[in-house]
Amino acid sequence: MSVHGEIDDDVHAALSQALMPDDDAAAPLRIVADLNGVTFGCGQAWDQGA
Repeated sequence: MSVHGEIDDDVHAALSQALMPDDDAAAPLRIVADLNGVTFGCGQAWDQGA
């Protein structure tokens, strides 16, 4: 998977949901993501580990 753009407070929940399997699906052993084109916004929720 390749991810591009900024991961910040506005999109971290949507990205987390996209990476998680459906309720009926088995969780993958690993997910490989290319984060080369990604910047990370450091909002307060990230600082608190949310």
